[in-house]
Parts: sequence; structure tokens; C-alpha cells
Amino acid sequence: SDELTKLTIIVDSLIYVLNNLHELDKFRKAIENDETLDEVLNRIKNLIEKKFRFKKYAFYILDEEDQKLHLKFLKGEHPFCPELDNADPKKCRAVKTNNIIISYKEFPNLCKLFCCYDKYHHICIPIFLSGKLFGLIQLIADITEDIRHLEKRINLLLQYLQAAIPIIEAKLLMKKFHDKMIKDPLTGCYKRIFL
Repeated sequence: SDELTKLTIIVDSLIYVLNNLHELDKFRKAIENDETLDEVLNRIKNLIEKKFRFKKYAFYILDEEDQKLHLKFLKGEHPFCPELDNADPKKCRAVKTNNIIISYKEFPNLCKLFCCYDKYHHICIPIFLSGKLFGLIQLIADITEDIRHLEKRINLLLQYLQAAIPIIEAKLLMKKFHDKMIKDPLTGCYKRIFL
């Protein structure tokens, strides 16, 4: 019976991994067929809410013109790093160190911008495209939540984000190419082709 139990555990683990790979492939194909970057970002937002069931999160995008982080999506009563919106990205420890910050694995109060250490865990995931900052995802979990379950969700979410990065890069390049086709780079006015 011990051998049968071990075999059952192994088979269940394999089924779990195969299901996750299948879901990841479906996600990748879906975002490949999305027409705009906003559609891809909305799909990631829905993934965070529905698949990974984070009830509180913030999604910041770097504005290339002013080089500041701007809040794209927020679910929660308020931003958990109120100083981060419209701020220099280097204020964020995750961006500055180019590492994922996980509050329950690090020293207490590691990130000075986060305001709610007494109630929540926070996970900050910087997103870099070709070595340049694109955005930041901040996930908030209740302090009572099971940490092992939280880590499994984070690791799987990272796999989804890794699958999305090349597609986000392609969508950004297409948008830049489109803008160059229809706008004059010097004046910013629309060209005759657009009209």
C-alpha cells in the first residue's frame, strides 16, 4: 500500500504539471492573438484575479516619456505604496534591485514605501523587457494566508509572465512602428497617411 500511495502521489503531481502546462499554452496562444497591448495587459489582470485569486493588487506601467511609474490597474481600497504612483521607479526596492521582493521571506519592513506590514504580505514583481523596466506588479495577500500556497501561486504566475514578455515586446514594437508611420517624429502631428 505504501508503494501504491507513492505512485498515486507521483501520478497526481504529473497530472498537475501537465494541466498547468496546457493552461499556460492556452494563455500564450490567447495573448498572441490579442490585437493591442491593452488587451494583453487586461488578460494578465484577469489572470491575477481569476486564476490566482488575488483580491488585492496593483499593476504599474512605466511611461516612456516622463520615466515614471503610473498605476494601470488597482484592486483594493487604496494603493499599498501610495508614493509609487507617478514616481521615480528607483524609489521601489524591487525595481532598484531588479529582484522580486517577498515581504514574508525578507527582513521585516524591507520596503519603506509599503504601508501595511501589520495586515498584509506583499510581493513586488518588476517586469523588464530587453533589460529595460516595463512595469511592476504588486500582489497583496492577507497575513493569515498559508505561505506555502502563496509561493505555489507566485511561481506559477511567474511562468505566465515569462510567457507574456516576448508577446508584450512584440506588441510594443508594433505600436511604435505604427506611431512612426502615422505621426511626424519632430512635431507629433499626424501624417497624411493617417488622414
